[in-house]
Amino acid sequence: DGNRSKQMDIIIYDIANQPSMMAQTSQMIFPVENVFLVIEVKTTLDEDELRDCAAKRHTIHGLHPANSRPVPEFCVLAYHAQGRQHTVARHLRGVGVDGKPDLLCVVMSAILAGAPNLFGDASTEKYIIGIAALHDRNPDGARILGSWDKPTSLESGPRVIRHGVSYPIGRMSNHESGKLIAEPGRALLNFCAAILDLLAMRGAIPAPSLRFYLR
Repeated sequence: DGNRSKQMDIIIYDIANQPSMMAQTSQMIFPVENVFLVIEVKTTLDEDELRDCAAKRHTIHGLHPANSRPVPEFCVLAYHAQGRQHTVARHLRGVGVDGKPDLLCVVMSAILAGAPNLFGDASTEKYIIGIAALHDRNPDGARILGSWDKPTSLESGPRVIRHGVSYPIGRMSNHESGKLIAEPGRALLNFCAAILDLLAMRGAIPAPSLRFYLR
């Protein structure tokens, strides 16, 4: 239809069966019919960067694939965020329903956002945001499912040490009781698993086996 999206950082497309165009140049053009998913990468996610992401998502949804395939999923991977989880949530509300990424991860804050089913959540909400928290452990050192480690009253800094590793403290709300110890590695692993799930839902890959190992 003569439309095109804004430039995207990472494009996951059907390289086996479909070509990219102008591949001999530094800028490649991908027919929307061939693209399954795009990822926008941000160093620090703040309100302005989220608005930029929303604008890019709008340009993708302005395309109309000729083969009736849904438009590509739009994901955001950030290393840092301005503020804590509730600040990112407020900024997400500011971009509106149509501007929210289909999947979002802020690695160093262990923040995840997207549809509940992508995280094994049975919530009836259409969109959730939360922290990949660090599990409590039993005396043998094994993780306790559904039980989360929290900082003590003496741990007031931005990070704490657990099991010889430094972890950030996440905050679900402005209240002190809302603090949790966050696990960035677990957030990134679940982000990758959710991407595989999205690709499987679109028929791009078989059902991923990674979910069998993540609870």
